[in-house]
Amino acid sequence: MSERARRRWNKFGPLLVGICIGLLVVAVARARAMSAFLVPTSSMSPTINPGDRVLVQSEPGRLPERGEIWVFQMPPSAMAAPGCVAIKRVMGLPGETIEVREGKVWINDQAIEEAPGVVAPTYAFGPLELGADEYFMLGDNRNLSNDSHVWGPVRAGALMGRATGCYWPMSRVSGF
Repeated sequence: MSERARRRWNKFGPLLVGICIGLLVVAVARARAMSAFLVPTSSMSPTINPGDRVLVQSEPGRLPERGEIWVFQMPPSAMAAPGCVAIKRVMGLPGETIEVREGKVWINDQAIEEAPGVVAPTYAFGPLELGADEYFMLGDNRNLSNDSHVWGPVRAGALMGRATGCYWPMSRVSGF
């Protein structure tokens, strides 16, 4: 490679590599029915911070599992603007009885183990028995989260997709 070509590569090579990687991410995301979501609040801190961008995978027919992080349309009881979406952790599954007491989340009268970094709740809630198509969603920043302990369960039809990881900012890239 000539000196001129080497200088040109050093100047434009990283940009070209970045563009190629970006196009590859977009192609993979489209092929896997993924979309991007900008997190606006601290309700999921420290797991997800305001300004983080996460990938959300739509998997029609797949039901949430406890502990997963999902994006969903806010229920009417939240009195949010139409089409407003939220991101929270799935805590209660259809048919379960959920309660928050003693700084813990209880499912069917058994305290559950929380994900690392989850802030222990200082409030009490329930007990509430979830319906056949209802999920109880809580933010990881339990005491500062507007979530199911405030506006009730989320219906299965409102679920949009599972958050699979943070892709921006670069310092916070991780999977969930």
